[in-house]
Amino acid sequence: MVIKELEIEAKKFEERAKVLEDVLERQASSLSSKYGSRLSRNKEGYIYILFIAMLVLEILVLAFFRARFKVLDINIESIMYLLLAFLALLILMLFFGRRKSEEGTGDIREKIDEYRKVSKFYSRLKEAIERGSREDITKLADEILEDPLLSKVLKNSGVGDPKVIAYSLYLYANRDKVDNSEVEEVKGMLGYPLRKLFEGEADEN
Repeated sequence: MVIKELEIEAKKFEERAKVLEDVLERQASSLSSKYGSRLSRNKEGYIYILFIAMLVLEILVLAFFRARFKVLDINIESIMYLLLAFLALLILMLFFGRRKSEEGTGDIREKIDEYRKVSKFYSRLKEAIERGSREDITKLADEILEDPLLSKVLKNSGVGDPKVIAYSLYLYANRDKVDNSEVEEVKGMLGYPLRKLFEGEADEN
């Protein structure tokens, strides 16, 4: 029965979210991660200070040589520009390295939120069908079309095309008023378990 299938899907996505939460918890509680990230931050700070100090020192030395030994045929400005470019490159490397690490954790949290939204979608649909509330089914279809985040989550999680899903819910809510040809057309575009909405209806009839 479709209600049971929807319940299974809701639990499946909730379990996926919990698995990813366990991954984050293990990362946060591991000593290597905890102290490693702290040492990494300290190391990056030391590198910043070290190279800034080196740059200032080298600029002062070059300025001293330029003022005292003008006869030297050395392009001081070019050397200074080279040092500045080198420092800028290192700063960019450190910045993007830290950003990549933060994005890794952010991606996992984003995936957890997506799985939870899909689980909630299936649960709400199941409850609406159990109550026989066509109003709630129509409201859920409206949310799919009006909420870009929900649409994105349904698509990215493999549930299906958000527009097709919304259309199928409208048809299901008004199934006694639509032609069977419309039902058959949309049923062919639906994935599991939403296809069961109309298959179950046909079996009952």
